[in-house]
Amino acid sequence: RLAELGPFATIADLTPDRVEAALSRLPSSYRGRTQNKYRARLRTLCRWLLRKGRLDRDPCAGVLPALERRRKYRSFTDDELRR
Repeated sequence: RLAELGPFATIADLTPDRVEAALSRLPSSYRGRTQNKYRARLRTLCRWLLRKGRLDRDPCAGVLPALERRRKYRSFTDDELRR
C-alpha cells in the first residue's frame, strides 16, 4: 500500500519534499490516524534503508505527524433513553 503514496521510482526519489508531498496527496477522507500509519510505514522503510546503507539520511525525519482529531460523543438524553 505504500505504492499509493506516489511515484517513487528509485530510492533517490525519497526526499523530504517528495515524502511530504506524497503524504499530502492521501485522500482527504483519511483521518489523521490513517495518515500517520502511512507515515510510520514509510519511516520504517526509510530507517531500514539507512541501516542497509542505501540512504544517507532519513527523508522522513522532518515530516510532522498529522493531527488526530477524536470524535466527540454525546450522552443520550433522558427522552432518548425512554424510547
